[in-house]
Amino acid sequence: MNKTIFLGALTGILLFAPIFGGMSRLNFGKETIGIVIPVDYEFQAFNDIMDVESGRAKTIENITFYTHTVGDKKVVITKSQYGKVNAAIATTMLINDFDADYIICAGTAGGIAPDLKIGDILISGELLQYDVAEKTDTSYELMAIDIDDDTAFIYFEADPHLKEVALQSAEKVDFLPMDGKEIDVREGIIGTADIFAGGAEYLDFVAQWNVDCAEMEGGAVAEVCYKFHKPFVVLRTMSDLVVESEEQYQKYAYAVSKNLALLVEEMIPAI
Repeated sequence: MNKTIFLGALTGILLFAPIFGGMSRLNFGKETIGIVIPVDYEFQAFNDIMDVESGRAKTIENITFYTHTVGDKKVVITKSQYGKVNAAIATTMLINDFDADYIICAGTAGGIAPDLKIGDILISGELLQYDVAEKTDTSYELMAIDIDDDTAFIYFEADPHLKEVALQSAEKVDFLPMDGKEIDVREGIIGTADIFAGGAEYLDFVAQWNVDCAEMEGGAVAEVCYKFHKPFVVLRTMSDLVVESEEQYQKYAYAVSKNLALLVEEMIPAI
């Protein structure tokens, strides 16, 4: 090809690539952060803090993704809807359709660990799916989840770099107090199951896995990221305590999610 023609063609691609949806993978050095927000309360809080819906919107199979540019990062945010299947679908689409380099899942959870209070934030150390279990004579035993023919996990470990970014960012955020109490942020073990329940009996059941909180998406996001070799972290704020969950969730889910949005906003430039 004539050198002049080649340079002209290359210039045309550079100028017009942003216009064409088919060229969306050409990020020209920008790393992409995919953010999964499960449900309405949480998404509304993120929208109010980060103006999510002002981004470039693209709807695929009834899931809308909002794309922003933040410094040298491309950020794609979506509401997955609740549950493991929806979270897995949204995460897979972020990776396949938007070429996400990192995944953050952010939402509410029911606190189990006795030191947790409403509004506290857990950064995932490990995640497990406690509804992937089989009954034994006396209890239930967790089952390993196959990643490939040679590898299976019960516990999925979050990316060390993203965990550290979250912990360091938390030190810089001016969190909104909940009921007059300061927000504590720490690393913890997150349990995932497609169950929304409360009460002492359920707490006893969940507590046998030594998890700090219970939710419905993080373990599925972790599994997808392991299969696609993508670094991830799950962030959960306590909207309720599992012993008395439903009324607390309705009361606090939006308010505590605003603090989670403030944390993610602080994290993005540091990733």
